[in-house]
Amino acid sequence: MEKKKGMKVRTRNELCEVKRGSINRERVSSASIIGLHVAFGNPILVKKPSKVSHKTLPHIKIEKTMLGGYDIMESVDQTTFSLLDKRSKEATILNLISHSFATLVNGKSAKRKPSFKTEKLNIFESIEPFTSLGFCEFGKKVIDVIMKEDDPTHTKRHQFVQLDECDKRILQVLNEVVTDKNYVSENGSDIVAMINTYADKIAAPTELADRRPLQNTEKTINMSKELEFWNCQKINTYNYKTLFDSFAEQVGQHGDYMRTVGILNLVGMIRKEDVDKLCDPFEFLESEFKAVSSQFQQYFDECSRIEQEIQNSLLSADENKLEEIEQMLHFTYPLYMNSLIQSFRQLFSIGNIHLGNDNTSGIIQKARQEKVVSEVERHKDAQNTYLGKELMDILVSENRTTDSVPIHIEILLTYLYDYCYDSPNIFAPLSSDDVVVASQILRMLQVIDMNQLSPHLLAGALKMFLCQIPGRLINKTLTHSLIEQWSSIPKPISFQMFNKTIRNLLNTCLPQNLTLLKYTFKLFSKVNAFSQTNKTNEFVIAKQFSEVVFDVEESVQEKAQVLEEIVCFIVLEFKHFFPEDISDTVLMLEKDKKKLKEFEKNTQKEREGRILQLTTMVPPPKFLAQDKETRVENKGSELLNEIQQYIINKKTRKMQCE
Repeated sequence: MEKKKGMKVRTRNELCEVKRGSINRERVSSASIIGLHVAFGNPILVKKPSKVSHKTLPHIKIEKTMLGGYDIMESVDQTTFSLLDKRSKEATILNLISHSFATLVNGKSAKRKPSFKTEKLNIFESIEPFTSLGFCEFGKKVIDVIMKEDDPTHTKRHQFVQLDECDKRILQVLNEVVTDKNYVSENGSDIVAMINTYADKIAAPTELADRRPLQNTEKTINMSKELEFWNCQKINTYNYKTLFDSFAEQVGQHGDYMRTVGILNLVGMIRKEDVDKLCDPFEFLESEFKAVSSQFQQYFDECSRIEQEIQNSLLSADENKLEEIEQMLHFTYPLYMNSLIQSFRQLFSIGNIHLGNDNTSGIIQKARQEKVVSEVERHKDAQNTYLGKELMDILVSENRTTDSVPIHIEILLTYLYDYCYDSPNIFAPLSSDDVVVASQILRMLQVIDMNQLSPHLLAGALKMFLCQIPGRLINKTLTHSLIEQWSSIPKPISFQMFNKTIRNLLNTCLPQNLTLLKYTFKLFSKVNAFSQTNKTNEFVIAKQFSEVVFDVEESVQEKAQVLEEIVCFIVLEFKHFFPEDISDTVLMLEKDKKKLKEFEKNTQKEREGRILQLTTMVPPPKFLAQDKETRVENKGSELLNEIQQYIINKKTRKMQCE
């Protein structure tokens, strides 16, 4: 091919420099967007690169963040991304974030070529409050801040940095950059001032976070005085929602009030008149809600009785009763106080209200567990009829088919799948005390209230049920055969060989066992998808459940590692083995190749449609239908609205002057 006259041919080194410049420009833009997202009041979790080149800037990746009050990752994960298409997923997340504020604060995009194969990342030259130079400088400093953070408990491949809303480290970088006039836009100084004011506003409540009684006596006394607002509430009509909102607000802000005030009384640090105010709010609530709920009345009476006992003991100044009083304050009273709040939640469906202090939450959890154990004797007639029975016999007794699971096990699995998938260390080994509680839960599965128990214990009860099934889900013969086939796969190992081995296993399983296996691994797959939150990945799951799912002979105990590999493989490839859209989940890939191709084609179209929806800020239907509990207050929107209104007013005044 002839070279055109006057055309300079660039060397390989020059082309590499152009490519590196393009990469750096993209990474600076992404880092600046992350920094501004945090500055505008949104928390974010980012992942550091495992390897860093000295020729290009580090690649910072978003792992979790909030947008519009929702967890953005849950929305993006609904789009089917290929394992080889990580670029599109990352670009979609960054475009969603930048779109949420770039248009409001005069963002200027860089020139780009259109792309049809993958999602194109929006790269910006500048976003207020910065000029193009300031935007670049801010991005580099954000990268430096993130790369300086180091977690010695994790390897280089698993280094994450949590940036809170209006994080002090990011705000410090922001204020450093705007000190140079060349880096600040026309409206930049005012916008930064608004950000700092907003950061001070949301940081103020954190000063009350440490409310340990012996160190914060004045604040605790003030908390008791704040409850006087109940005496001013004279509601003549049954405006339950207004009254409950006020009550919930107080509980949310001063969750450890009852416990801290009680302990302060023990050491004589509060006056008797302040103690008397303890009962005022409950007396008022009793008069207003007497006819609403017998459950509420029961909890109220118990709280009032305990309060009276505590006050009588304090007035008598009997030191021998101090241990008894402290026991009531630590265990009994928080339990009934929490039950009181739960009764409100069930009556009015406002949301999940809980005591906010970590220590108090632990005390409440311990009290709940003690209550579960104590109630076992009261429910002897309602024992679980599942224990020690064949799975088929249980289904027959409940008039269920082999494509279903026992009723109460289905309820347990559904509850864990819907509400407990992100609970920390949900599948961690049980302590000796927890084993006793979990066994009692399994015995009382037909009458138990799962909302009152920790996910860790419920998962332990599920594990115990799987262990006691005669022959386990996969019997000794199939387990031994599977280990031999898996170990004999020739090298180089291929996905097709593993896939064929697992499918042969699923084809030979009993139908009822296969159904329960599917439901169980569906839970495992979702827990593994949120491993960054719950600290439970496929390896932890495999270690805890490999010998629960498979019936292992003593002679093959040394091959337990092979079973763990198999469990990991099924967890990671769950959607491949059990596609929910196809009725014949086991034989679909082997017997119906045409249907598979059509399924993959429809999935690709759906993925492209989802990407288009996300990038145009139209959330998918499931995203809009999330429960209130999954949505949090969108604090950043308040600041963005204020900045946008400021820019509009300034433009209006400028046009009027002209």
